[in-house]
Amino acid sequence: TAYLGDWIQLTCPIALASLEEALPRLRASIKASPSTETPITTHTRGHLARILVAEDVEVNQRIAREMLELLGCEVTIADNGQSAVEAFKNREVDLIFMDCQMPIMDGYEATQTIRKLEASQASRSTPIVALTAGISKEDQSKCREAGMSDFLAKPFGISEIQAVIERYLGKKAKSFTISNDGNAIATSIETQRPDEDQYDDIDSINFAAINNIRDVEKQTGNDLLPAIYKGFRDQVFPKLAELSDSIESKDIESISRTAHAIKS
Repeated sequence: TAYLGDWIQLTCPIALASLEEALPRLRASIKASPSTETPITTHTRGHLARILVAEDVEVNQRIAREMLELLGCEVTIADNGQSAVEAFKNREVDLIFMDCQMPIMDGYEATQTIRKLEASQASRSTPIVALTAGISKEDQSKCREAGMSDFLAKPFGISEIQAVIERYLGKKAKSFTISNDGNAIATSIETQRPDEDQYDDIDSINFAAINNIRDVEKQTGNDLLPAIYKGFRDQVFPKLAELSDSIESKDIESISRTAHAIKS
């Protein structure tokens, strides 16, 4: 909030002539006042990073797009592994964020296909970073064996996305905003928890994920959380019904796939 110096009084109802007279005085007062806000430094870097995100869950697509666009990246979304391979064939890509569990073709097979394409064309190895709801040692080994460069566990914050881009692309991230102490402003506030007395089962809510979205809201000014929550509700109830059917039919593979999607 800017310091306004001396108060300027207007009598209601406000006349246009009074407002026109007051505005120049107000503007002069603001210019002459000392700044009380923490200055923000924006760093511009090189060329735009072209990012491909392979992710089948709409909510996660929205979150990833908002974060990456805030970091100055050009974003392409693929909703399954096969679409990701086609997108890779048809456009220049600097880095790929690859969900592991997707329909039609999963992230592991899509990564192996992309690596074969690169080898056949003797082209550079594109960084492929796995997006996964769980990252056990077994998961890590599976990612490496598929040819993935790295992995990022969900829920992730914008500072983690930024770190990955810097690690693999360096100056190819066009722009992002940092605070004076050199840290990303949009950092996950995992320790921020509301009064537990308001909730019967506080541990059922992942506040790290919610705060990651709130961080992006603060930076973009976009009201994301209500729309993302609605998207979550629209998708999770059919998934729960699908899980129930899979349990009843004892389809272990379907149970695993659907449970993973719900967790993601």
